[in-house]
Amino acid sequence: MSKHSAPANPSRRQFMLTATLASGALLVGCATSSKPVATYVPGSDDKLVSEAQLNAYIRIDRNGKVYVAIARSEMGQGVHTSLPLLVAEELGCRWEDVTIEDAPIDGEFANLVAASLMLPFRPDDKGVLVSMGRWSTDNFARMMKLIMTGGSTSVRGAWLPMRSAGATARELMKQAAANRWGLAVAGLSVADGKVVAPDGRTLAFAELLDDAVKLTPPSEVALKQPGQFKLLGKSMPRKDLPAKVQGKAVYGIDVQLPNMLVATLRMNPELGGKLGSFDASAASKAPGVHKVLELPALNGATAGVAVIADSYWQAKTAVESIDIKWQSGPLANIDNAAMYAYLQKELNESSGFTYHSAGDSKRDPAQGDKVLRATFRAPLLAHATMEPMNTTALVTDDGVEVWSPTQMQGFAAKVAASVAGVSSSQVKLHTTLLGGGFGRRLDVDFIAQAVFLAKQMPGRPVKLIWSREEDTRHDFYRPAAVAEYTAHLDSRGQLQYLALKSASPSIGHQQLNRLGFPAMGPDKTMVEGGYDLPYQVPNMRFAGVNADIGVPVGYWRSVGHSFQAFFLEAWMDELAHAAGRDSAEFRLALLQDQPRYRAVLQLALDKAGYGQPLPAGRAHGIALAESFGSIVAQVAEVSLNADKSIRVHRVVSAIDCGFVLQPDTVVQQVEGSVIFGLSAALYGDIEIKKGQVQQSSFNDYQLLKMADTPKIEVHLVPSAEAPGGVGEPGVPPVAPAVANALFRLTGQRLHSLPLRVA
Repeated sequence: MSKHSAPANPSRRQFMLTATLASGALLVGCATSSKPVATYVPGSDDKLVSEAQLNAYIRIDRNGKVYVAIARSEMGQGVHTSLPLLVAEELGCRWEDVTIEDAPIDGEFANLVAASLMLPFRPDDKGVLVSMGRWSTDNFARMMKLIMTGGSTSVRGAWLPMRSAGATARELMKQAAANRWGLAVAGLSVADGKVVAPDGRTLAFAELLDDAVKLTPPSEVALKQPGQFKLLGKSMPRKDLPAKVQGKAVYGIDVQLPNMLVATLRMNPELGGKLGSFDASAASKAPGVHKVLELPALNGATAGVAVIADSYWQAKTAVESIDIKWQSGPLANIDNAAMYAYLQKELNESSGFTYHSAGDSKRDPAQGDKVLRATFRAPLLAHATMEPMNTTALVTDDGVEVWSPTQMQGFAAKVAASVAGVSSSQVKLHTTLLGGGFGRRLDVDFIAQAVFLAKQMPGRPVKLIWSREEDTRHDFYRPAAVAEYTAHLDSRGQLQYLALKSASPSIGHQQLNRLGFPAMGPDKTMVEGGYDLPYQVPNMRFAGVNADIGVPVGYWRSVGHSFQAFFLEAWMDELAHAAGRDSAEFRLALLQDQPRYRAVLQLALDKAGYGQPLPAGRAHGIALAESFGSIVAQVAEVSLNADKSIRVHRVVSAIDCGFVLQPDTVVQQVEGSVIFGLSAALYGDIEIKKGQVQQSSFNDYQLLKMADTPKIEVHLVPSAEAPGGVGEPGVPPVAPAVANALFRLTGQRLHSLPLRVA
C-alpha cells in the first residue's frame, strides 16, 4: 500500500482526521492533541487508572472495552452498528467489546458531507468553483458545529474518518507492543483486541494502555483494502436491537427522570397564526396542573398555550379545556387551490435559476421534430413519524440539560443555550433513539419549546410531548411543487432537447431563517432529481423558481428527489411511448456511457421478469433514480381494483450504493423506503383550508397498511466504490414506477401526486 503524509500534530481547529486519498490508500494524522489523552490520579507516579482516550473517537478501558463516540442519530437506519463497525474493522477489536456513546458537541464531529449537499452542483461537477464551495461549506460546518443526521450521509461522512481513527489507535497499540518486546512494528498484527507477535505471543489492548498513552500518534497510517476486511461487508449483530426486542430501548418519549413534570400544548390551528387571549382559570385548578402559560413562537413554531402537569393525561385534559381566542396571520386565506395557483403564476413569470444546461439550452424545434410538453404537480406531505415531537429539558443554575430525539445536535444545543440564556458550554445534550425522523427532526422548534417550559420550572425536568394532532397540523411539510417539461424528439425518435422549469419554496432558505441565518443563494433541493439526471441528451436546461407562499416546509425523506424523480421518470416513459420504443430500451439507449446506471436498471429488469407475461389485469412500470450517491432502479407490478383503487403486488429494487457495509441493513432500508414511498404515492396529500391543515392523525393521513404492502425484493449490485447513501435513495423511484405501470393498464398519464385513476 502506498503512503501519503498528513500533518503529524494537527491543530484542534483542523479536522482531527486530516486525510489524503490517492492510489487506493488513505493515510491520516489522527489526534486531538500530539498525544493520546489518559485518565491519571495525581501523585500516583503517572500510573494509568482506568482508561485511555486514544483519539477523539476511541477510548479503551482496563477491561478491554472499546468506547466509540458516535455523532449521528439512530432512527432505525442502523448507524449505531455501521459506524462503530468502521472503527472495529481497522482497530482489530472484538465486536462484542465495542460500546457506543454520544460524541460531544464539537466542530471536529461536523457532518461535512451534509454541508456539501447545500451546494448547487451536480455529482459529476468538478473544477475550482466546486472546490472553493466545498472548502467554504466544510469550514462553515465546523464553525457552526453542524452535527446532524440527514441526507443519507452518516456512512458516507464517516467512511474515512472513523476508519482512520481505528487505524491510528491500532498503530499505537502495535508500537507499544513492539517497544515492550523489542520487535519491529512491521512484523506485528492485530486480532480480537490483541497485538500478535510472529512467534504467537500476544498482548491485549488493556495491557498496553500505560505504554500507548505515552506515544505520539503516527503521522501516517494505511487503511485496509476491502479484501482484508473481516467485519465490513457482513451482516453483523446490530447494537440497538437487543434493547428494542427486550423493551428496554429509550426513545425520547420514554425518558423518565426524578421529579419530572410533563407538558403538552395547543398551537393556533392556523399556520403562522398568533395567540389572542385565553381563560385558564379552570385549567389552572385541574388535578395535577402546575402551570398554564403562553407559549411564544420559537424557531418557526406557531404560538400557543402550554400546560405543565404531573402527567401527560392531566396536561392534555387541561390544555383542551382552555378557552382560547386565536388571531389570524398572513396565511389566513391560503388553501391548496391558492397555493398551486401561486406556484403556477411564479412558474409562468420567472425564468428561474439555471442549475444545469448543455448544448443549445434554448433550442428551437428542428423540422420534423415532435414537440411534447407536460405539467406536473406534487403536494405538501407530512413526515408522520411514529413518535410525535417531544423533548425533555432541565434548567438549573448550572445550565441546561436536554434529552431529545433530534437529528440536529449542533443546533439543538445552540437553541437550548439561547432559550435558557446560558452559554453553549453550559448545555449538556443527550440524543435518545428516534421513533422516526425522515427529516422532521432536523428542525429544533420542539426543543426550543421544551427548554422554554423547563425554564419556568427551574430545578425540575419537564418533558414536552406534542399530541399526534399537533404533530400533523404543525409539521414542516415536504414542499408542494409545479413543474413544466418540454422535449423535442427528432424524426427517428431520438431525444434532442429536454427542458425543465419547476417552482417550489426553498427548504434551505426557510430553515436558515428559522435558525437565525440569512437565506441566500440557489437551493438545489428544489430541482435535485431532475437537473442531475444521468441520461445523455445533447441539449438541456434545468431551472428552478423559488416560490414561497409562506407555508412552513422542511426536509422530507429524499427531499427534492421525492418529487423531481416522479416528474422526470414519468416524463421519460411518456417520451419513450411517443418515440414508439419500449420504456426500458429507451432509457438504456440514453445511458450508453453510464455503465453503473445501466447495470442497476438491467438487474432490476431481469429480476422482475420485465417483458414476460403477467397475470391478466397486471402491468409493469419502471423507474431509475440516483440520489445521495446511490443508484436505484425499481420495477412495480400493479393492478386496479374494481373501484379503480390501485393495488401494488410486487416491487423489485436494484441498488448500487457502493461498498455495502451491512447487507441486511441495506435491504431493510430499501424495503422501508418502498413502503414510505408508496404511502406518499398512493395517499399522501396535506390539504389546507383557510390557513389550517385539515388532516389530524392516521385516520385521515393514511399510511400503507400491512395488508396492502406488496412483495418487496431488493438486489444489491456488488461494488468497490466508496459507500453511497441508503436511507433515502429507495424512495424516489417508487411513485413513477407505479405511475408508469398504470399507463400500461389504463392509457392515462398521471402527472399529479397522489396517483388517482379516473
